[in-house]
Amino acid sequence: MKKYIIILILFISSCSIKENKTNLIVSKSIKFRIDSSMNFYSWQNQVKEIDNNSFLFRRNSLNNEIVVYNISDTDNILKRIKFKKEGVNSIPRLNGFHFHNWDSIFVSTSYINTMYLSDSSGTIYNKVSALNQGQKTMMTDNRNPFFFNKNKIYSNSIPPFYGEYKDVFNNATLDAVFDFNLDMYETTPVMYPKEYLKDHSYWSVDQIMYYRTYNPKRQNIIYSFPISDSLLIYDLNNSKSLKKYSAKSQKIKYVDDYKNAENAFHKTYKYTQAQYSSVIYDIYRDIYYRVAILPSDNIPEIKNKRNRMNYFSRKFSIITLDSNFNIISEDIFSEGKFNLIDFFVDKEGLWISSNLPNLTDFDENYVQFKLFKLETI
Repeated sequence: MKKYIIILILFISSCSIKENKTNLIVSKSIKFRIDSSMNFYSWQNQVKEIDNNSFLFRRNSLNNEIVVYNISDTDNILKRIKFKKEGVNSIPRLNGFHFHNWDSIFVSTSYINTMYLSDSSGTIYNKVSALNQGQKTMMTDNRNPFFFNKNKIYSNSIPPFYGEYKDVFNNATLDAVFDFNLDMYETTPVMYPKEYLKDHSYWSVDQIMYYRTYNPKRQNIIYSFPISDSLLIYDLNNSKSLKKYSAKSQKIKYVDDYKNAENAFHKTYKYTQAQYSSVIYDIYRDIYYRVAILPSDNIPEIKNKRNRMNYFSRKFSIITLDSNFNIISEDIFSEGKFNLIDFFVDKEGLWISSNLPNLTDFDENYVQFKLFKLETI
């Protein structure tokens, strides 16, 4: 009888123990006031901590400028760093930036493989050109930012190809490095992973684009490729160190190449294909977020619209990983609620724009973000 009582007690005890689960939860909102010279979204944000204040820098392509907010005062624009479009040392079309300090702001312009150095007045006072860059293109945005390490500024470097080009995949390096001390341009040895080299594969532009983030604590570049389940990690202190960690979404079985997809040459192709997107480093919590774009639930509606926001507001999941690239959670979020190109990370967590014209709370005078925060339930 005692034996059965002990078993019953153990059973009841085991049932009463709850297993804690960690998830990425959407919580509060934040709004930044904008004016008529600004768009309701931005391709690039950067948060910088200066004298115990958190500042948000936003690229405003409509006015060829960087707009600066103090995050504690979102109703006022603190500063505008405007660049002239014509003349000597001009920036015809602001394409990317990295704020290092008020006297050193790295900027680029579209279709010119040159990195410029500016101060906070928008005055260009130095530049380094990528003379041997060829037809490669620097295409920076929130998913592929510039970053600074040991007096060098790093950009992505997109090869000029489309489709079945194994020689390009075999030879293309993926980073442009500008050294302003030595007035020199170089590259890293990182190349496309072997997934791109399978026989007769034919990848779309969206699948060739790759995404990067930077961990300044470890001085690592982390790459996310649209067709690869794994993240690639390159150590800037060791040119021979290239590691790979699985960061697979449970919602993506595989990514089909452009040629083999049933609707490859139909405009709905990109909405029916799952693929990986941004990888984002959260320096405050020492974790990573990897975005997985999932097939749309609403193909008939999307294919009849030309609004690019349809593509950037797809159904998605976020895979959260710890500092050693162990998966903490994967959380799925609805379609049509968030703009996946407009985000930033600050002391509170990951903020993603919910500023979409189709939403009932859209306000043309503000840009709104929702906070994604890890919580243990």
